[in-house]
Amino acid sequence: MPAEDWKRVNLTRLILWVVFWAVAVIGIGSQVLAQPIWFVTAAVALVFLFVLVNGISAGISDSNPISSAVAPVVFILAALGLRIRAWA
Repeated sequence: MPAEDWKRVNLTRLILWVVFWAVAVIGIGSQVLAQPIWFVTAAVALVFLFVLVNGISAGISDSNPISSAVAPVVFILAALGLRIRAWA
């Protein structure tokens, strides 16, 4: 009996894929978009956390907690020192 599709994932390649795109997003956000690297890194870490939570939640129930994650992100980034600048 062949293994189920989700069991055939190469974990090393998956981790490399996630790390590559995390570094790429952080690099583009900080260099091209001129955002502070600290906030871009925090945002990528929060996205990773929320994707894990959403994946676990989808396996347990039909609820989706991602929509309620916006407020904690704003509070976390504000606690880290994010300030909103008005367009002049």
